[in-house]
Amino acid sequence: MIQEFDNLTGQELEAWFKKLFSEVLSFENYFPTKGQINLSTIDSSQSPGNFIEIDGVLLINKTLIFLEYTSEGSGFKEKIKKFIRNVNLFVTAQSVIEKIIENFQIPDDKIDDFEEIENFKYVYFGTNQKFQNEDLDRSKFPDFPLIQKELYIIKPNTIEYLRRLSNQINSYSKNELLALLDFTPLMIGEEDESIKIPFIKAEKKYITTNKIIKADVYLFKIKVEQLLRIAKVSRYEGIPFILEDDGENNNQNFQRLLIDNKLENISKGFLNNDKRKLFPNTITLVLNEKCKEEKEDDTEKLVIPKKFCSVDIIDGQHRLYSYTKKIITKETRENSEILATAIKFSSTTNIDISKNSAKVFVEINSN
Repeated sequence: MIQEFDNLTGQELEAWFKKLFSEVLSFENYFPTKGQINLSTIDSSQSPGNFIEIDGVLLINKTLIFLEYTSEGSGFKEKIKKFIRNVNLFVTAQSVIEKIIENFQIPDDKIDDFEEIENFKYVYFGTNQKFQNEDLDRSKFPDFPLIQKELYIIKPNTIEYLRRLSNQINSYSKNELLALLDFTPLMIGEEDESIKIPFIKAEKKYITTNKIIKADVYLFKIKVEQLLRIAKVSRYEGIPFILEDDGENNNQNFQRLLIDNKLENISKGFLNNDKRKLFPNTITLVLNEKCKEEKEDDTEKLVIPKKFCSVDIIDGQHRLYSYTKKIITKETRENSEILATAIKFSSTTNIDISKNSAKVFVEINSN
């Protein structure tokens, strides 16, 4: 599978990631390193001439993410260990915030934001395809427990997935990255912890061709902007993202997530930036076990916790994501509503929910 960042190294790779974070995903506070960092600027006991390398930092509200990118095709474990040692030197140093401001290209008008940092995360991106099948996760790096807890190792297929998704739904693809890094809307400054909506419910119904999978089924309407914040594009292991042929011979192993023409046609041909428009048919989503019912002001409401990518859309993705196209304004998204059929499976395990969701996904899209 040919990926856009294949064969990029050094400064070209760093420039590619800068564009990904700053332009494609529209993060406001991404800053690359000034170059090699002299250890003596971090720890005065170190002799001048010893250097470490960290490729960039990304500030999201009050959480700072240290970033490392590598295109090398071997020695993966040792390179991750080196990255961990480097960031540990930073976060355990005295006056850590000042040292970050000093060693990264932080402009004067952003310094106040950096002085409010409360949390750290550490992300290692491997872009070489040989890295894809390596058995590496944070459990393999116990030497620095505080770093290990917030360490994320991201492989090339995930990077390519984010890039392609961003081409289709613009900066809303950043929610996938935020979910991957265990961010919640609360962590990025949103106040409400959940979405509460009235509903109609059918209890304990069989929803597939065989009488095995049982679920409660809810009907409700929800604000488009609210659903975009918590929804994700369906992508089940071993099942094509769409049933149509991708049409790109060099990408046969990487099914396209959404179909560009469908998104454009719905956005321009039907919505046309009109908040009064409503799709007359429901989209289908899957609720996780944390979605509950509660009574509020004598009305039963469905409570959906605000968490990025917590609601899986298994039918109607093009209708929802047509609202992300540039012709649609933020005001229209915030004031538009969409009708939803939501499935809550009887099982509460993530594995069973994923398996059941995949079966419903296949039946809807093939039958």
